[in-house]
Amino acid sequence: MAAYDALRGKDPNSPIGARHRYGDVSEELARRRRAYERQQSYNRGAKSPQYEWDSNPEERWKANMMIAFGILALVAGIAPSIFILPYRMHKNHTNAVRNYSNAREEALEDANARRQGRKLHNHGSGDTVLDLQVRAGSTLSDSCFALSLSARLAFAAIGPVTDLRIQNAHLGLDGYDRSGVFADGMFPGPLIIGNKGDDFKINVINELTDEAMLKTTSIHWHGLLQKGTNWADGPSFINQCPIAPGNSFSYDFSAADQAGTFWYHSHLSTQYCDGLRGPFVVYDPEDPHEHRYDVDDESTVITLSDWYHKLAPQQGAVPLPQSTLINGRGRFPQGPLNDLAVVNVVQGTRYRFRLIAMSCAPNWVFSIDNHLLEVIEADGINTQPLLVDSIQIFAGQRYSFVLTADQAVDNYWIRADPNEGNQGFEGGINSAVLRYSGAPETEPSYDVTKEVILFNPLVETNLHPLVTETEGVAGGHFNDGADVNINLAFAIDPKLGRFTVNGATYRAPTMPVLLQIMSGASSAQNLLPSSSIYELPLNKSIQLSFPGGAPGSPHPFHLHGHAFDVIRSAGSDQYNYNDPVRRDVVSTGDVGDNVTIRFVTDNAGPWFLHCHVDWHMEAGLAVIFTEGTNREGALANPTPDSWDDLCPAYNALSPTDLGGILPDTLPTAS
Repeated sequence: MAAYDALRGKDPNSPIGARHRYGDVSEELARRRRAYERQQSYNRGAKSPQYEWDSNPEERWKANMMIAFGILALVAGIAPSIFILPYRMHKNHTNAVRNYSNAREEALEDANARRQGRKLHNHGSGDTVLDLQVRAGSTLSDSCFALSLSARLAFAAIGPVTDLRIQNAHLGLDGYDRSGVFADGMFPGPLIIGNKGDDFKINVINELTDEAMLKTTSIHWHGLLQKGTNWADGPSFINQCPIAPGNSFSYDFSAADQAGTFWYHSHLSTQYCDGLRGPFVVYDPEDPHEHRYDVDDESTVITLSDWYHKLAPQQGAVPLPQSTLINGRGRFPQGPLNDLAVVNVVQGTRYRFRLIAMSCAPNWVFSIDNHLLEVIEADGINTQPLLVDSIQIFAGQRYSFVLTADQAVDNYWIRADPNEGNQGFEGGINSAVLRYSGAPETEPSYDVTKEVILFNPLVETNLHPLVTETEGVAGGHFNDGADVNINLAFAIDPKLGRFTVNGATYRAPTMPVLLQIMSGASSAQNLLPSSSIYELPLNKSIQLSFPGGAPGSPHPFHLHGHAFDVIRSAGSDQYNYNDPVRRDVVSTGDVGDNVTIRFVTDNAGPWFLHCHVDWHMEAGLAVIFTEGTNREGALANPTPDSWDDLCPAYNALSPTDLGGILPDTLPTAS
């Protein structure tokens, strides 16, 4: 619990607590207030005089000219100099203004063109590939869409109809070369995109051959609700059998009523810790936040990942990561100075960044030096704008924030400090670079280890949905006011060395739960694993509570098939029944906390609830909810013939074909 206390600023003596302490420093607060006022003024479309001076070459040139004439008037010299020198200054100024204006206008035109293209393009069949290219005749600093030579940031985007090849490859993501399991042989996997209302058809082709890691696979589309397509949700042995090597399976589902920031990852054992994870964005052509930003495309996706030098099947216990990867780039202590990811921006432009925690274990405190972050989305749900200077983001969570590039042209550190593993920023670990157009192509000139004081962290209780879809949360506006109330108590069984939920440790069944339901199982008692299955009635309000302080905390819990209202958050003793944040991953808290959520059972089928620390899930920290058991669930989720073929193909595999570890050597909770 010490690491958790330090990260939340409770331990001022710890390195993290000192680095992220919240103090009352008047000078810093005044600077933050001025920055906030500039941002609000810019968002309203009227730049303040201070903003003009900071970011507009025209204003800077006028001031410089006045100073130059004043100095020359005081110096007895040659008269022609009074005219020649300002002329040269004017010529240089004109070029500077032209370069500044061209870069910014080009950025805005590109953003608008891409946005309009997403609105008007009928994806249809085949791949939609949006690849970022440097324009002929331009320099790398001329456009916020340019690629850095040192580290590729922008993702080549595919979808909504596409193939996704699951392959083994050797990559040196943090300077240490190792084999892994990757989508299309890259890390992160390719960005999958589409529009709200699109039908996605993603054909996953299993080309895995490395016997040291798992060779079967399945993919979960994290945050997509899968209404009517429970069979496409992805968790192995709950919604499907894994895809056998040499086989393929098409995940067909709709984003009918969803838009936002999501991601995808393997949902077989701990396979995604070996690399199978990637970003997924569904754009809204009628985004209510669109007026707040200028750029939102594949160049503004930021992924955070933990990385391990040992293969997942060889870990045994719950391991610590060796490095943090930001957009697939990172460093580890005493390792080579691997190139860091670079995020390119143009001064005066507003960017919607989509931050995704594709984590197997740690959470991070994310910040960008000298910049404020205006949060507008949490886990695919629009929120009321909230200005912060740092975001604590847990495994599986996502946030969109607007960053206004209102600082001097320079390089700035992007920081993602984990709660475990190698912490801090010595040598550039846990870091990336925010680069303004025109800045040198180097890392920031100031020391990355200098103390960073964060005054205004994101607090979950300060997040509220942009539009309240119902009159508050479902059920009565009092504790235990839902139709069904379930308390989930977590512990570790000392004999098994595994997590338990209400006394039972989760172990995956040999037959998918959905198949059991389709085969006639009519109640939780008839389903396996029986002690880990909770049957829920359809169209009722459900309240879940998670007492804090469990071993291994904090535990970020993800519920498949639903977004839920967080009526009580970690670190708070207040219940909000009117406008709580709605999301699909919530973190449990410390001793004394009792995180509480509510949702409505409006999505028939079996749905996984599990800790998104993947090692914890594999060690038993999970349960299954079944909505509409038997006939209702089966009729609501008709399966394609290809789904019926998955289990026979999987059951025919030999141990060598399976690869990796066997079920009786699962990791423990130690």
